[in-house]
Amino acid sequence: MLKNIEIENFGSYQNFNGLAEKNYFKKMNIIYGANYSGKTTLSRIFALLKK
Repeated sequence: MLKNIEIENFGSYQNFNGLAEKNYFKKMNIIYGANYSGKTTLSRIFALLKK
């Protein structure tokens, strides 16, 4: 289970820190945001981690 994620210089995420941003992971997550805010980029990161 992921409890925190840090992303650096990937897509629209520049030095993202989940704990610092108060984005804690729970059993189910819903990712939403404006167009071009990084939703697809985040899903691609998870897909890469799955491999």
